[in-house]
Amino acid sequence: MMLTSKWSRFNWDDIIGGKFPTVRYSPEQALMQGGRVFIVKGNLRVPLTNGEIPMMIRGQNGTLENILSVPVDIPARISYIIFQIRGQQ
Repeated sequence: MMLTSKWSRFNWDDIIGGKFPTVRYSPEQALMQGGRVFIVKGNLRVPLTNGEIPMMIRGQNGTLENILSVPVDIPARISYIIFQIRGQQ
């Protein structure tokens, strides 16, 4: 199955012998979310800049776990880490 699913690019004798190919891209270290923040005034959307927005984090059962203050930069963008991936680096 692996040979028919494009896994033939590896030399399996090298892999079994402990010689692995060079890793070109590092794995993700975190899961991030981002977006833009606007203030609605009537029919107008005005970008919020250089501010902060509160964010409520809820658990799987719906209970409030945390409230964060997320900074908003000049182009009205926010980004925050949902969770950090832990493991071997």
